[in-house]
Amino acid sequence: MNWTSLALEFCGLTLLALGMARHHEQVFGDRPARVRPAVLTAFGWLLLIVSTLPPVARHGTSIGLAVWVGELTLAALAVLLLHTYAPRFVPPLLAAATISVPAWLLIVG
Repeated sequence: MNWTSLALEFCGLTLLALGMARHHEQVFGDRPARVRPAVLTAFGWLLLIVSTLPPVARHGTSIGLAVWVGELTLAALAVLLLHTYAPRFVPPLLAAATISVPAWLLIVG
């Protein structure tokens, strides 16, 4: 399992969820602005596309995409449980995952 792609998937799925008014209100307590959902959704999809690169580079196309789908499932489960049971922890965990990706790339190389 690759931490970089898992963190990117978590961030992407979280941004996709926050692009929905219902989840945004659940996490932040207010409705999002008119432009914000489109931006969050676009960045969420971009992060999901970028998250395919580490496993494909490490394992090749066929195995890498299978690994990516498995990691995507774990990230989706984490986002689901987080939004269901602890929505107030979404912003700090999103920030931690966002900071951990470049830090992990600097450490591992």
